[in-house]
Amino acid sequence: MPEKPKVFVSYSWDSKEHQEWVKKLVDDLSSKGIEVNFDQKETQRKTTNLYRMMISAFKDYDYVIVVLTENYAKKADNGEGGVGFESNLSYPFLNKDEDKLILIARGDLKKVFPMHLKGYYAIDFTNSEDYDNKLQELVNRIRNTSDKSNFPLDQSKEHKKSYVDNYEIPDIREITDIEKEKFMKESFIKIRDDLELLFSKVKEKNKNFEYIHEKVSSTKSIFKLYRNGNFIDGIKMWLCNLFRNTTYDLCFSYRDNLGNDNSFNERFTFAATKDNEFRLKYSFSSNFFNDDNLFNSDEIVNVIWENYIKNVIKS
Repeated sequence: MPEKPKVFVSYSWDSKEHQEWVKKLVDDLSSKGIEVNFDQKETQRKTTNLYRMMISAFKDYDYVIVVLTENYAKKADNGEGGVGFESNLSYPFLNKDEDKLILIARGDLKKVFPMHLKGYYAIDFTNSEDYDNKLQELVNRIRNTSDKSNFPLDQSKEHKKSYVDNYEIPDIREITDIEKEKFMKESFIKIRDDLELLFSKVKEKNKNFEYIHEKVSSTKSIFKLYRNGNFIDGIKMWLCNLFRNTTYDLCFSYRDNLGNDNSFNERFTFAATKDNEFRLKYSFSSNFFNDDNLFNSDEIVNVIWENYIKNVIKS
Protein backbone atom coordinates (compact mmCIF):
# COMPACT_ATOMS: atom_id res chain seq x y z
CA MET A 1 0.00 0.00 0.00
CA PRO A 2 1.41 3.44 -0.90
CA GLU A 3 2.46 5.81 1.89
CA LYS A 4 -0.49 8.06 1.06
CA PRO A 5 -3.33 5.75 -0.05
CA LYS A 6 -5.99 7.07 -2.43
CA VAL A 7 -9.56 6.62 -1.21
CA PHE A 8 -12.91 7.41 -2.80
CA VAL A 9 -16.09 7.81 -0.73
CA SER A 10 -19.38 6.50 -2.15
CA TYR A 11 -22.67 7.50 -0.49
CA SER A 12 -26.28 8.44 -1.22
CA TRP A 13 -27.56 12.00 -0.98
CA ASP A 14 -29.98 11.22 1.84
CA SER A 15 -30.17 14.72 3.33
CA LYS A 16 -28.18 17.92 3.74
CA GLU A 17 -27.07 16.72 7.18
CA HIS A 18 -25.81 13.44 5.75
CA GLN A 19 -23.89 15.20 2.98
CA GLU A 20 -22.26 17.46 5.58
CA TRP A 21 -21.37 14.40 7.69
CA VAL A 22 -19.68 12.78 4.68
CA LYS A 23 -17.77 16.02 3.99
CA LYS A 24 -16.54 16.07 7.60
CA LEU A 25 -15.41 12.46 7.28
CA VAL A 26 -13.47 13.32 4.12
CA ASP A 27 -11.82 16.30 5.85
CA ASP A 28 -10.91 14.20 8.90
CA LEU A 29 -9.34 11.47 6.76
CA SER A 30 -7.41 14.08 4.76
CA SER A 31 -6.03 15.55 7.98
CA LYS A 32 -4.58 12.13 8.77
CA GLY A 33 -2.56 11.99 5.55
CA ILE A 34 -4.99 10.04 3.39
CA GLU A 35 -5.80 11.27 -0.11
CA VAL A 36 -9.60 11.30 -0.23
CA ASN A 37 -11.99 12.21 -3.00
CA PHE A 38 -15.77 12.26 -3.36
CA ASP A 39 -18.35 13.73 -5.70
CA GLN A 40 -18.59 17.12 -3.96
CA LYS A 41 -14.90 17.79 -4.64
CA GLU A 42 -15.11 16.67 -8.26
CA THR A 43 -18.21 18.72 -9.13
CA GLN A 44 -16.75 21.84 -7.50
CA ARG A 45 -13.56 21.61 -9.56
CA LYS A 46 -15.03 20.97 -13.02
CA THR A 47 -17.99 19.73 -15.01
CA THR A 48 -18.11 16.04 -14.17
CA ASN A 49 -19.69 12.97 -15.71
CA LEU A 50 -20.73 11.22 -12.52
CA TYR A 51 -20.89 7.75 -14.07
CA ARG A 52 -17.36 8.15 -15.47
CA MET A 53 -16.20 9.39 -12.07
CA MET A 54 -17.60 6.24 -10.40
CA ILE A 55 -15.87 3.96 -12.90
CA SER A 56 -12.58 5.79 -12.31
CA ALA A 57 -12.99 5.44 -8.55
CA PHE A 58 -13.28 1.66 -8.72
CA LYS A 59 -10.44 1.35 -11.24
CA ASP A 60 -7.88 3.87 -9.98
CA TYR A 61 -8.28 4.22 -6.20
CA ASP A 62 -6.75 1.95 -3.57
CA TYR A 63 -10.01 1.79 -1.60
CA VAL A 64 -13.66 2.71 -2.03
CA ILE A 65 -15.44 3.59 1.22
CA VAL A 66 -19.16 2.84 1.00
CA VAL A 67 -21.33 4.74 3.48
CA LEU A 68 -24.29 2.46 4.18
CA THR A 69 -27.61 3.98 5.20
CA GLU A 70 -31.18 2.77 4.94
CA ASN A 71 -31.73 4.98 1.90
CA TYR A 72 -28.53 3.69 0.27
CA ALA A 73 -29.77 0.12 0.71
CA LYS A 74 -33.13 0.88 -0.89
CA LYS A 75 -31.53 2.56 -3.90
CA ALA A 76 -28.99 -0.23 -4.34
CA ASP A 77 -31.63 -2.97 -4.18
CA ASN A 78 -33.84 -1.12 -6.68
CA GLY A 79 -30.94 -0.23 -9.01
CA GLU A 80 -31.72 3.49 -8.71
CA GLY A 81 -29.43 6.24 -10.03
CA GLY A 82 -25.79 6.52 -9.11
CA VAL A 83 -26.10 4.18 -6.13
CA GLY A 84 -27.52 1.46 -8.36
CA PHE A 85 -24.73 2.01 -10.88
CA GLU A 86 -22.07 1.87 -8.16
CA SER A 87 -23.56 -1.33 -6.79
CA ASN A 88 -23.17 -2.98 -10.18
CA LEU A 89 -19.55 -1.82 -10.33
CA SER A 90 -18.86 -3.41 -6.94
CA TYR A 91 -19.88 -6.98 -7.87
CA PRO A 92 -16.53 -8.01 -9.49
CA PHE A 93 -14.59 -6.69 -6.48
CA LEU A 94 -16.73 -8.66 -4.04
CA ASN A 95 -15.70 -11.81 -5.92
CA LYS A 96 -12.00 -11.08 -6.49
CA ASP A 97 -10.82 -8.13 -4.38
CA GLU A 98 -13.33 -7.54 -1.60
CA ASP A 99 -10.74 -5.76 0.58
CA LYS A 100 -10.89 -2.83 -1.86
CA LEU A 101 -14.36 -2.04 -0.49
CA ILE A 102 -14.54 -0.65 3.04
CA LEU A 103 -18.06 -0.53 4.43
CA ILE A 104 -19.09 1.96 7.10
CA ALA A 105 -22.63 2.27 8.48
CA ARG A 106 -24.94 4.98 9.78
CA GLY A 107 -28.27 3.75 11.09
CA ASP A 108 -30.03 0.52 11.97
CA LEU A 109 -27.63 -2.28 11.00
CA LYS A 110 -30.59 -4.50 10.13
CA LYS A 111 -31.69 -2.02 7.44
CA VAL A 112 -28.57 -0.34 6.00
CA PHE A 113 -27.13 -3.35 4.13
CA PRO A 114 -28.33 -3.84 0.55
CA MET A 115 -28.93 -7.39 -0.55
CA HIS A 116 -25.52 -7.93 -2.18
CA LEU A 117 -23.61 -6.72 0.90
CA LYS A 118 -25.43 -8.65 3.62
CA GLY A 119 -23.00 -10.68 5.72
CA TYR A 120 -20.06 -8.29 5.24
CA TYR A 121 -18.46 -6.35 8.07
CA ALA A 122 -19.08 -2.60 8.40
CA ILE A 123 -17.53 -0.06 10.79
CA ASP A 124 -20.49 1.31 12.73
CA PHE A 125 -20.47 5.13 12.86
CA THR A 126 -24.07 5.36 14.11
CA ASN A 127 -23.16 6.54 17.63
CA SER A 128 -21.76 10.08 17.25
CA GLU A 129 -20.09 9.86 20.68
CA ASP A 130 -17.92 7.02 19.38
CA TYR A 131 -16.95 8.86 16.20
CA ASP A 132 -13.25 9.31 17.04
CA ASN A 133 -12.74 5.63 17.85
CA LYS A 134 -14.49 4.54 14.66
CA LEU A 135 -12.51 7.07 12.63
CA GLN A 136 -9.27 5.58 13.98
CA GLU A 137 -10.51 2.08 13.11
CA LEU A 138 -11.19 3.30 9.58
CA VAL A 139 -7.74 4.89 9.29
CA ASN A 140 -6.14 1.69 10.55
CA ARG A 141 -8.10 -0.33 8.02
CA ILE A 142 -6.98 1.92 5.18
CA ARG A 143 -3.36 1.70 6.30
CA ASN A 144 -3.59 -2.05 6.91
CA THR A 145 -2.65 -1.63 10.58
CA SER A 146 -5.91 -2.89 12.08
CA ASP A 147 -6.08 -5.17 15.06
CA LYS A 148 -7.52 -7.97 12.96
CA SER A 149 -9.02 -9.69 15.97
CA ASN A 150 -11.79 -7.07 15.73
CA PHE A 151 -12.86 -8.35 12.32
CA PRO A 152 -15.02 -11.36 11.53
CA LEU A 153 -13.16 -14.65 11.29
CA ASP A 154 -13.14 -14.83 7.48
CA GLN A 155 -11.42 -11.42 7.31
CA SER A 156 -8.71 -12.18 9.87
CA LYS A 157 -7.37 -15.57 8.82
CA GLU A 158 -3.64 -15.65 8.22
CA HIS A 159 -2.41 -18.16 5.68
CA LYS A 160 1.16 -19.19 4.93
CA LYS A 161 1.92 -20.03 1.32
CA SER A 162 2.32 -23.75 0.70
CA TYR A 163 2.87 -25.96 -2.33
CA VAL A 164 -0.66 -27.30 -1.88
CA ASP A 165 -1.97 -23.87 -2.87
CA ASN A 166 -1.11 -24.85 -6.45
CA TYR A 167 -3.49 -27.82 -6.35
CA GLU A 168 -6.81 -27.43 -8.13
CA ILE A 169 -9.44 -27.88 -5.43
CA PRO A 170 -12.89 -28.65 -6.86
CA ASP A 171 -15.88 -26.59 -5.73
CA ILE A 172 -18.48 -29.21 -4.79
CA ARG A 173 -20.97 -27.01 -2.99
CA GLU A 174 -24.55 -27.05 -4.21
CA ILE A 175 -25.81 -23.84 -5.80
CA THR A 176 -29.11 -22.90 -4.18
CA ASP A 177 -32.23 -21.50 -5.83
CA ILE A 178 -31.79 -18.35 -3.74
CA GLU A 179 -28.31 -17.80 -5.22
CA LYS A 180 -29.62 -18.39 -8.74
CA GLU A 181 -32.48 -15.94 -8.31
CA LYS A 182 -30.19 -13.31 -6.79
CA PHE A 183 -27.74 -13.66 -9.70
CA MET A 184 -30.51 -13.36 -12.30
CA LYS A 185 -31.87 -10.22 -10.62
CA GLU A 186 -28.39 -8.70 -10.39
CA SER A 187 -27.77 -9.52 -14.07
CA PHE A 188 -31.06 -7.87 -15.04
CA ILE A 189 -30.13 -4.69 -13.14
CA LYS A 190 -26.60 -4.61 -14.58
CA ILE A 191 -27.74 -5.02 -18.20
CA ARG A 192 -30.61 -2.54 -17.75
CA ASP A 193 -28.31 0.13 -16.32
CA ASP A 194 -25.66 -0.45 -19.00
CA LEU A 195 -28.28 -0.01 -21.74
CA GLU A 196 -29.43 3.20 -20.05
CA LEU A 197 -25.84 4.46 -20.02
CA LEU A 198 -25.36 3.53 -23.69
CA PHE A 199 -28.51 5.36 -24.77
CA SER A 200 -27.57 8.43 -22.73
CA LYS A 201 -24.20 8.53 -24.52
CA VAL A 202 -25.90 8.21 -27.92
CA LYS A 203 -28.16 11.11 -26.92
CA GLU A 204 -25.16 13.25 -25.88
CA LYS A 205 -23.58 12.77 -29.30
CA ASN A 206 -26.74 12.96 -31.43
CA LYS A 207 -29.18 15.76 -30.63
CA ASN A 208 -31.86 14.23 -32.85
CA PHE A 209 -31.89 11.01 -30.83
CA GLU A 210 -34.19 10.48 -27.87
CA TYR A 211 -35.12 7.51 -25.76
CA ILE A 212 -37.74 6.77 -23.12
CA HIS A 213 -37.01 4.28 -20.36
CA GLU A 214 -40.20 2.84 -18.88
CA LYS A 215 -39.48 0.99 -15.64
CA VAL A 216 -42.62 -1.10 -15.67
CA SER A 217 -41.55 -2.88 -12.47
CA SER A 218 -38.38 -3.86 -10.62
CA THR A 219 -38.08 -6.83 -13.01
CA LYS A 220 -39.24 -5.32 -16.31
CA SER A 221 -38.00 -2.37 -18.39
CA ILE A 222 -38.86 -1.05 -21.86
CA PHE A 223 -36.58 1.24 -23.85
CA LYS A 224 -38.25 3.14 -26.73
CA LEU A 225 -35.89 4.74 -29.25
CA TYR A 226 -36.71 7.83 -31.33
CA ARG A 227 -34.97 9.69 -34.16
CA ASN A 228 -36.24 13.18 -35.06
CA GLY A 229 -39.17 12.52 -32.73
CA ASN A 230 -40.26 9.36 -34.57
CA PHE A 231 -40.23 5.89 -33.06
CA ILE A 232 -37.57 3.67 -34.66
CA ASP A 233 -37.40 0.65 -32.37
CA GLY A 234 -37.74 -0.65 -28.84
CA ILE A 235 -36.22 -3.18 -26.49
CA LYS A 236 -38.05 -4.90 -23.66
CA MET A 237 -36.17 -6.89 -21.04
CA TRP A 238 -37.74 -8.73 -18.15
CA LEU A 239 -37.29 -11.59 -15.74
CA CYS A 240 -39.60 -14.24 -17.12
CA ASN A 241 -40.82 -17.59 -15.85
CA LEU A 242 -42.81 -18.97 -18.75
CA PHE A 243 -42.22 -22.61 -17.89
CA ARG A 244 -42.83 -22.45 -14.11
CA ASN A 245 -39.18 -23.04 -13.25
CA THR A 246 -37.81 -22.60 -9.73
CA THR A 247 -35.86 -19.49 -10.84
CA TYR A 248 -36.30 -16.69 -13.36
CA ASP A 249 -35.01 -16.56 -16.93
CA LEU A 250 -33.92 -13.30 -18.58
CA CYS A 251 -35.92 -12.44 -21.71
CA PHE A 252 -35.53 -9.80 -24.42
CA SER A 253 -37.99 -8.62 -27.07
CA TYR A 254 -37.50 -6.14 -29.89
CA ARG A 255 -39.79 -3.77 -31.75
CA ASP A 256 -42.92 -5.80 -32.58
CA ASN A 257 -43.01 -7.84 -29.36
CA LEU A 258 -42.95 -5.09 -26.75
CA GLY A 259 -46.50 -5.68 -25.53
CA ASN A 260 -46.49 -9.46 -25.30
CA ASP A 261 -44.74 -11.13 -22.36
CA ASN A 262 -45.39 -14.59 -23.83
CA SER A 263 -43.21 -13.89 -26.88
CA PHE A 264 -39.50 -13.08 -26.90
CA ASN A 265 -36.49 -12.87 -29.20
CA GLU A 266 -33.84 -13.98 -26.70
CA ARG A 267 -34.05 -16.00 -23.50
CA PHE A 268 -31.20 -16.69 -21.09
CA THR A 269 -31.10 -19.16 -18.22
CA PHE A 270 -28.83 -19.52 -15.21
CA ALA A 271 -25.63 -21.52 -15.77
CA ALA A 272 -22.41 -22.17 -13.87
CA THR A 273 -18.88 -22.99 -14.97
CA LYS A 274 -16.99 -26.01 -13.63
CA ASP A 275 -15.59 -23.65 -10.96
CA ASN A 276 -19.11 -22.60 -9.98
CA GLU A 277 -18.76 -19.11 -11.45
CA PHE A 278 -22.23 -17.84 -12.33
CA ARG A 279 -23.03 -17.11 -15.98
CA LEU A 280 -25.95 -16.68 -18.38
CA LYS A 281 -26.63 -19.25 -21.10
CA TYR A 282 -28.95 -18.62 -24.01
CA SER A 283 -31.79 -21.12 -24.27
CA PHE A 284 -33.51 -19.47 -27.22
CA SER A 285 -32.26 -16.96 -29.77
CA SER A 286 -33.81 -15.81 -33.02
CA ASN A 287 -31.01 -13.39 -33.75
CA PHE A 288 -27.46 -13.25 -32.45
CA PHE A 289 -26.62 -15.92 -29.88
CA ASN A 290 -26.09 -19.18 -31.71
CA ASP A 291 -23.46 -21.22 -29.88
CA ASP A 292 -22.89 -22.87 -26.53
CA ASN A 293 -20.88 -20.08 -24.92
CA LEU A 294 -21.67 -18.85 -21.44
CA PHE A 295 -22.00 -15.10 -21.10
CA ASN A 296 -21.60 -12.47 -18.42
CA SER A 297 -23.75 -9.34 -18.41
CA ASP A 298 -21.17 -7.16 -20.19
CA GLU A 299 -20.87 -9.65 -23.05
CA ILE A 300 -24.63 -9.77 -23.56
CA VAL A 301 -24.85 -5.98 -23.73
CA ASN A 302 -21.96 -5.90 -26.21
CA VAL A 303 -23.54 -8.48 -28.53
CA ILE A 304 -26.95 -6.79 -28.52
CA TRP A 305 -25.31 -3.39 -29.07
CA GLU A 306 -23.03 -4.48 -31.91
CA ASN A 307 -25.54 -6.69 -33.71
CA TYR A 308 -28.80 -4.86 -33.20
CA ILE A 309 -29.00 -1.50 -31.45
CA LYS A 310 -26.13 0.21 -33.29
CA ASN A 311 -27.52 -0.85 -36.65
CA VAL A 312 -31.01 0.35 -35.77
CA ILE A 313 -29.74 3.77 -34.67
CA LYS A 314 -27.59 4.20 -37.80
CA SER A 315 -30.18 3.02 -40.34
